[in-house]
Amino acid sequence: MVVCAPRTFFTNYDETLFRGARPIAFEGISNVVTRTDLQDRSIIFQLENISSYKTEEDLFAEFDQQRAGIFGALLDMVVTGLAKRPKTKLVNPPRMADFVHWAVACGVDGFETAYAANRQNAINVLLSHDPVAKAVRALLARRKKWEGQMQNLLDIVGPTTGVKSTRKLSDDLRRLAPMLRTVGIRIVHEQRTAERRSLRIERIEK
Repeated sequence: MVVCAPRTFFTNYDETLFRGARPIAFEGISNVVTRTDLQDRSIIFQLENISSYKTEEDLFAEFDQQRAGIFGALLDMVVTGLAKRPKTKLVNPPRMADFVHWAVACGVDGFETAYAANRQNAINVLLSHDPVAKAVRALLARRKKWEGQMQNLLDIVGPTTGVKSTRKLSDDLRRLAPMLRTVGIRIVHEQRTAERRSLRIERIEK
């Protein structure tokens, strides 16, 4: 969702809001989606290798032959979605609940399960490469819980992660917390007291 707020008639008073939304595609050899907030709104997949190439002229000619059928199929799905949307209920609504709700209502078989699996696979890849996530998981490999202050944790994981400040470590933990919960690890920032603020990292049932 993109929201623009230009001044009405280029004045310095009221604002006029314009809302718009459309899918955006990213592609790259390496993983270009590394931030959790973007990843949680993405469908990530790996394309198969192209075995043979075609000119754009041939490709577009073949597409034009199928264009009407593709458009018709999409319209059929929209009609189905409009009819079934009011009665469609999700088993476990994710963050992009409206998007999934619409896809399920349109009759995309197994979409809710496939979408959840896609999100979790992307999370698993990110956690397997993030140095702080790897350090936290290693910390709980032989225990159910760790408690202490951020400086204590920095002393433990700093040398392996390259993190050199408690502020950076705290920011990384907050960024990773939603993803770590999906693999059974909860990070709790306790309420600050007059002298310190404790941190708790514990295993939970997924």
